[in-house]
Amino acid sequence: MRLEQDVFPWLGERPIGSIEPPAVLEALRRVEDRGAVETAHRIRSIVSQVFRFAEGSGWAAEDPARILGKALRPIVQRHHASLVTPRAGGALMRAIAGFLRLRIPEQSRDVRAVMEEKREEP
Repeated sequence: MRLEQDVFPWLGERPIGSIEPPAVLEALRRVEDRGAVETAHRIRSIVSQVFRFAEGSGWAAEDPARILGKALRPIVQRHHASLVTPRAGGALMRAIAGFLRLRIPEQSRDVRAVMEEKREEP
């Protein structure tokens, strides 16, 4: 899907042996420009795999995507919140249980019944 949307419209009609690094970089920049930097890196990796196969098959002399890794913007690492104490984990579980009781009462009753049955088993 990524190649069909982001690479084929610009490189798909060209013979694989005639594609140069600037053409691949231009396609990757289009992906970056829409804010999908991590996707651009993944696409570069996939394109590189295609070109390595083409090299081995004799269809291309080199992999133009290989040298483009540093030409792309770096991926910004985002750190996500985490629960670091058992008390915080318990609070989250109670909040989820409360949400389920409010949103899906018939399902939460079924879940509670199953939980009660499990408690009664030896």
